[in-house]
Amino acid sequence: MILIKLKKYFSLKETRLIAIISLISIILSSAPYLYLYLTKPINTVYLWAHAFNTGDTMVYFSYIEQVKQGHYLFRDLFTSESHLRFLNVFWLSVGLLAKVLNLSSAAAYHTIRILLIPILIWTLKKTVDFFLPNHRHSTIILLFLAYFTGFGLMLNPLLHSGIVAEMVAGLDLVCPEATPYLSMLFSGHFILSWICLLWSIMLITKMYALKNFKYAFLAGLLNLFFIQFHPYYAPLIFAYSVCAGLYYYLLKQNQAIKTIGLFTTHLLISLPAILYYTYLLFFDFRFQIFFKQNNTPSPEWWVILFSFGPLFPLAIFYIIKLYKNKGFSEKTTLLTIWLSLSSILLFLPLNSQRRFIEGMSVPILFLAWPILENLYLFIVKHKEKQVVRNFLILLILLISSQTTFFIFIITQRLQHKQPDYIYYSADVLPPIQWLKTNSPKSNIILASKYSSPLIAGLAGRQNYFGHKGETIFFDEKEKIVQNFFSIFSDKERINFLNENKISLLYWGKKEKLLANEFNPNTKMFLKKIYDNTETQIYRVLK
Repeated sequence: MILIKLKKYFSLKETRLIAIISLISIILSSAPYLYLYLTKPINTVYLWAHAFNTGDTMVYFSYIEQVKQGHYLFRDLFTSESHLRFLNVFWLSVGLLAKVLNLSSAAAYHTIRILLIPILIWTLKKTVDFFLPNHRHSTIILLFLAYFTGFGLMLNPLLHSGIVAEMVAGLDLVCPEATPYLSMLFSGHFILSWICLLWSIMLITKMYALKNFKYAFLAGLLNLFFIQFHPYYAPLIFAYSVCAGLYYYLLKQNQAIKTIGLFTTHLLISLPAILYYTYLLFFDFRFQIFFKQNNTPSPEWWVILFSFGPLFPLAIFYIIKLYKNKGFSEKTTLLTIWLSLSSILLFLPLNSQRRFIEGMSVPILFLAWPILENLYLFIVKHKEKQVVRNFLILLILLISSQTTFFIFIITQRLQHKQPDYIYYSADVLPPIQWLKTNSPKSNIILASKYSSPLIAGLAGRQNYFGHKGETIFFDEKEKIVQNFFSIFSDKERINFLNENKISLLYWGKKEKLLANEFNPNTKMFLKKIYDNTETQIYRVLK
């Protein structure tokens, strides 16, 4: 019986297809990192991060490093305030992998990213089979879904003259949640988020369609895990559950009690994760501020439209056509519900607006596909085969290659410009390693916003500030640090260090650029405890 079920989910043909697409995906998502590593300048260090997520990568490294050092509940190492330790089951798992296999944070980070890619491709295939069963073009649809992109590249060619600009470009170019390919490029937790979201939608649909509590239980367990490590999608999950449950109740009109029971079972099993974050929101000051300042607002509606290219208008056109012809099937109704909810959540006054773009490409592509097929048949009927072939090549290039092309262009420009947030001086690592080996974990370190992420991510030590999202009151602290190194009097410096319980001062190249006449060697309240050619570390004397 078990072998029969496994054969159903892992046929030889399907396994071969998933393996091939997974291999291509691993190569395409890993090539930018490998290129930056292989072409790094002499006497520099590359930390295996890309331009779009350098700061965030150090946050993830800090989680992995904490587990390697024996802490299974996390601290925010980018802020100095006292706060509750918190749990994230995903980063705990990655940290344990690094600890057991004795991997560096970077190696563990990319290992889990690569390992999750085949699971995502398999999940995408199951999603295609679920909503478009036995479709003759399922392989082509899977490829479109995996490498979905829009017209974001046309909004702002190569993002002005800089390497990375504000999100003027389409979300399909710079937003990790927007497409499966970008998630595969950026981080394992984005990949796993896609996996959990898609299976959640499918399990919730099956629990109502079959009126089966087994699927309610499985959906509850999945969302307990999903919400715990990535809580942003709880509104979408439960909004879809309510709407799908209502739809199936209206469809059958005779099982209200069972429908409510299914929803309640799903909700109750997921509830501990929701209650956990509710507790943090009410009782942890750091989490309260973190929640308020971690806004990911959606761009203007036209940017979102460009981000999905021609498929979004085609999907809307198909929905209108179904409505006029009263042609909604069960699956097209559910896809319309999914797309409608995601579109609404993108503009509701929630902190996580932009994140709800995750998964939208699925209903958009599935609803637009009949229009694409009809267009293809029309061309076949009225044009020669050469025209049909050229049309298909152009369509594939427009819909599925722009993001990949953009990423590789940006990677090449990074290598050419060699910015210091990608390639670090080799002299940066020895003092950070010294901090990891010699400084107590309770120490709070004062450094620039350039150095602090490295101290947190590579040494696992706490900083006064260092990350726009993780640091409480980041903007105010950034000004204070600038003033400390430039215009504060010694009395103000001493008061500041004591009030914030700062134990160590990191004095590197970036800190020296902030200084006016400040020289820690001349200060009686600082004692040098580490020195190399570029960086010194001072202990604050009480």
